[in-house]
Amino acid sequence: MIFSLRAIASAVAALACLQISSALAQGFPIAGKPIRIIVPVPPGGTSDIHARHVASKLGPALGTSVIVENKPGASTIIGTMAVVKAE
Repeated sequence: MIFSLRAIASAVAALACLQISSALAQGFPIAGKPIRIIVPVPPGGTSDIHARHVASKLGPALGTSVIVENKPGASTIIGTMAVVKAE
């Protein structure tokens, strides 16, 4: 029984690796378009600080601009809906 659980876990891990590699094969970032990080909380909080830190490292690494947008309100629903409606 333990061997079969390990085999199943290994198969799931292998499938996850295949999914990640196919996602990386997509053309990202799109040339000429900035990357937008939407933070669904007010500026100045821990989530905002972490997002800005990630943006400061991500932009130079990918060679594109990264914008952090704060969309607080409605218990993070406004920010969530902005992500849902994004391209």
